[in-house]
Amino acid sequence: MTDHLSNWMLPKAAWVAIGIASLAIVGCESRSPARPKLAALRPITPSTLDAAIVQHRGKVVLVDFWATTCGPCMQLLPHTLALQTQYGDRGLSVITVSLDGVEGEAAARGALDQRGAVTENYVTSVGNWEQSFEEFKIQGGIPFLKFYDRSGELREVAAGPEPDKIDQRVRQLLAEK
Repeated sequence: MTDHLSNWMLPKAAWVAIGIASLAIVGCESRSPARPKLAALRPITPSTLDAAIVQHRGKVVLVDFWATTCGPCMQLLPHTLALQTQYGDRGLSVITVSLDGVEGEAAARGALDQRGAVTENYVTSVGNWEQSFEEFKIQGGIPFLKFYDRSGELREVAAGPEPDKIDQRVRQLLAEK
């Protein structure tokens, strides 16, 4: 029996080597990059949106109303999110408002996380699409964008995914002092 077990026994040096290798692997895992932070997604009403606009006074604000079930919205979302990175240091604040509602919050958060959103993100808490359209004064469908100047004044609204026109309007508002 001892002869049979001796086949499984390793020299002490081998066990030490295995232990060191195990510690090195565990140590490497603890130094791996942290998981990306999940996008914050807070509930919003028209009055809390107004308060958010006030908080950004001095900056140009672009508000993008969108939904995960809207093809054109999902097509435009990466572009809108990229505007924050592209123009944030020049004074742009991008706010996204998901119309997926509280019941669709997980899908909305997933869409934002997948696209690496660094924007201020909300989900409507006023009810279904019809109620949200009415409460937020959305005209003509989504994606629907609102452009605010540095004083917090609503300057323009636009419906549909037109990245070139959006970029042009953002640049015009940023150029104003």
